[in-house]
Amino acid sequence: MPTKGIIMTAGFPAYRQLLDNVATFLAEDNYLVLSHDMSSHGESRGKYGNAERSENILRLSVYLKKTFNLDRICVMGTSMAGAICLYSILKYDIVTEERIKIIQKEIDELILQYSKAYHLSEEFVELYRNKREQLEAQLIATLKASYARWPNCINTVIVLNPFLITIPEKPGISP
Repeated sequence: MPTKGIIMTAGFPAYRQLLDNVATFLAEDNYLVLSHDMSSHGESRGKYGNAERSENILRLSVYLKKTFNLDRICVMGTSMAGAICLYSILKYDIVTEERIKIIQKEIDELILQYSKAYHLSEEFVELYRNKREQLEAQLIATLKASYARWPNCINTVIVLNPFLITIPEKPGISP
């Protein structure tokens, strides 16, 4: 039984069957391989969003590790899916995205307030610094909470150029 797993994701506008040749090769080398369609691609439904797609990969990695007692998980994506794989190793999920949007809005309001202050009194500058430090602390806490929600689920990320796996081999052409 394999001790290492690979979650393969095809990029835009592809579907998982395009990765069959690579999946077969890896499975023959004793990897547990799961090839899936990103949400709203191929046969998959769902929202078109990076956080949802990243969270799907995180959930799949947790499921594979627990169900098959795997030591390591690698996520592999082509094209846009490669970017989603990078989001997943950063533990970027829906909760994190929503919290970051709130913090970003507060940062934008703070910048707007700062830019409107014609007279930058020491009191205003001090308020600005304190608020900025609070927002930075909230952002750090948000990221730490995300890492706590998804501990040790992904070990490695591979981002592939889609042309390396989709060009058929013909005499005189090699990927």
